[in-house]
Amino acid sequence: MNVESPAVSRSAVIFDLDGVLIDSWQVAQRALALALSEVGYPGEVSLEDFRALLGKPLPVILRDLELPSAAEAAFNAHAMSLVAEVRPFPQVGNMLARLQAASIAIGIVTGKARQRTVAILDRTGLAPLIDALITPDDAPGKPDPRALWQCLAALRTDDALCFVGDTMIDSQVARAAAIPAALATWGGGGPFNTNAWDFLFEEPDDVVRLVLGN
Repeated sequence: MNVESPAVSRSAVIFDLDGVLIDSWQVAQRALALALSEVGYPGEVSLEDFRALLGKPLPVILRDLELPSAAEAAFNAHAMSLVAEVRPFPQVGNMLARLQAASIAIGIVTGKARQRTVAILDRTGLAPLIDALITPDDAPGKPDPRALWQCLAALRTDDALCFVGDTMIDSQVARAAAIPAALATWGGGGPFNTNAWDFLFEEPDDVVRLVLGN
């Protein structure tokens, strides 16, 4: 991963990871089911509620869903074992490459642990296209705005064109950080409250069109 920030300040686009750059929903569901089974949890979990909370740190998700905290280690272990099944969404690599070629700084702010995030970025080939990565291991998790501010500091810029996410948590953190909130719908989540966002992107090329005008 290219973690060296440019010497000269430039504009930046910051992305959420899951549901925006990578398709990890099936893996997340399987890891959760395996983890809850492993710790002997007898109840059922609303997958809709689980998906809506993705983006927050895992301990917070488990707390909000009233699930046993013991499931955290099991979830991380199972999710790590399934990293090879995670794929970038179509055209995401091309989008990032075009932004990079235009000297746009690219950051990621995710609720996923750093070790697994780095493994996914390496496995999917996206790592060379990312200039800065902030996880709950580095800063308070979303919706705390400090994660976005720390990402901008790592990118050496205060010119954030937008934060691209797919959940209300992403919209909330962008608002709190005073950064335009952009909704990516190509990940198949939803339903979406489009009123909570400044921009709507239906495909990765929409990001390029907004930022580069073509």
